[in-house]
Amino acid sequence: MNKNTSLKFNVCFFLNLKCFALLFFISLFFTSCKEGQLVPFFSEDFKINNFENTWTSFILPCPTGNEIDRVCIEPPCRSYNSADCQNRRDLDPCNYSDMEDFVYDFTCEITKLINGSTQRNFEQGCYRNDVCYELNLVHPDMLNIFPDGSPYRYCSSATCGTYYCPNEPFPYRHFTISIAYQNALMNHLRNYIATLVEPNCPENYEARLGDIYLYYCKFHNQSNCENLSEENCHDIKIGVRFEFWCCPNWIQ
Repeated sequence: MNKNTSLKFNVCFFLNLKCFALLFFISLFFTSCKEGQLVPFFSEDFKINNFENTWTSFILPCPTGNEIDRVCIEPPCRSYNSADCQNRRDLDPCNYSDMEDFVYDFTCEITKLINGSTQRNFEQGCYRNDVCYELNLVHPDMLNIFPDGSPYRYCSSATCGTYYCPNEPFPYRHFTISIAYQNALMNHLRNYIATLVEPNCPENYEARLGDIYLYYCKFHNQSNCENLSEENCHDIKIGVRFEFWCCPNWIQ
């Protein structure tokens, strides 16, 4: 593949914000690929499992193309083709020429599936607020499918197949991303991470989630990542860009 570097319900109007948020996330299930739907979960899941202290994720500036230490790529894969929701497949790293090719296709596939084929439109008076987040947290539903695995870190110079990074919270990498795992990951992004990073819109405005895009960054100074004696055994990290829209709260 070409590695281009192009980077709501009315019933809740008089109820509280939590009710509105719950109904909004339910509405997302009708616009995303149906096979990507799971039971919603919220931050309480992580408090119960102490996952917020396992490996802290953080908000970071969205890639601009001017980074000095890395090259960040957001595959131009947003699609309005309903066939994307039917043509599901397991993603096996060994079916690609190298790990970066796999990561490109992986981020592309999740971007298509999580957004579905319906284009979200926001009314006049709304404005976009992009939030980028480096993915670190691995939800228990994902760990139940592949224990101790992380789908967010890769070593471009390593061979395909399960790759073990010592001294890491989730040491296994480069494993096949099954359809079930993709579903759990998309649920994690929509229903936990998105609520975690929702921006503070101005008074009398509310944040609404638009499209979600995965991207990856390849770091120049970690080219020896295949050497397991190194502290960092990856040179590729996956991030996510959320399109939030701040809309006047009288618009329903």
